[in-house]
Amino acid sequence: MIVRRINSNVATISLPDFKLPSEAELYLLQVRETKDAVINKPFKFKYKDGKNIVKVPYTKSTGFTFKCFVELKNPDKETDAVRGVLKDAGMEHISKKPNHLGRIWFIIPKYPTDSSDSGFINNIFMPF
Repeated sequence: MIVRRINSNVATISLPDFKLPSEAELYLLQVRETKDAVINKPFKFKYKDGKNIVKVPYTKSTGFTFKCFVELKNPDKETDAVRGVLKDAGMEHISKKPNHLGRIWFIIPKYPTDSSDSGFINNIFMPF
């Protein structure tokens, strides 16, 4: 039997400390590892040592693209408050998509960005 090992790395993405409404949850969506490898896998941030941190495995040496979002339990009540918290924390391109009414998407300014073929702006994690 031949066992093939896939090279896997782990990226640690961190955000500054900011307080979201108690019902809201913070996620990173790993969009793709290359232009052809769509992943669309969410990872939940955890609060540790004064930061929101998420660990994301990846296999390509070029890194991956991602976008962060806040999952709202009560979109009618929480949207304005969460937008304000994200803006005060320095996050950029804060938006809400019609097909994801319970999510507020944003870009982390300390990571580079790239535009997808469909016009979406995503962050990029590059391991080098």
